[in-house]
Amino acid sequence: MALDEKTIAFIGAGHITSILLNNLVKAGNLQTHRLIASDPNRDKLQQLHDNYGIVMAKDNPEAVEKGDFIFINVRPQVVGEVIDELSRKQFPKNKLIVTLAAGIPIHAYESLGDNIPVVRALPNPPSQIGMGIAALAFNPFVTDKQKGDIFEFFASLGEYIVLR
Repeated sequence: MALDEKTIAFIGAGHITSILLNNLVKAGNLQTHRLIASDPNRDKLQQLHDNYGIVMAKDNPEAVEKGDFIFINVRPQVVGEVIDELSRKQFPKNKLIVTLAAGIPIHAYESLGDNIPVVRALPNPPSQIGMGIAALAFNPFVTDKQKGDIFEFFASLGEYIVLR
């Protein structure tokens, strides 16, 4: 399984991140030392650490540095701040961004750098119990191998469909 070799970073430690972690841990897809999260609310991070054994990043840049896949799980009105923060340093080209923020187009993340692979994902509520369906959209820079890993990840939530 290729996904178990990846480190998954979550920017935002709210409800969506908790759902994703719960399903990942249940599915046994990853070891918890390969899960890292950042959030300004340290209490939320501590709760995720206590519940799932994740690593707590001190800030978003640390989460990006340590992660292979970067899940941006913040409210849409906060996405701009996160992008601004991450663009202050050269965003690594070998990182894959997965955004679950509603209403934010893929091209908003492409401002982080040239050829940054971005996945936009929209899981539905039954994903909480592993019986959902997620809509996935990829920009042209996502490799077939990355797509395979993302398919494996979202299979832990139920089914997925790819939008063109």
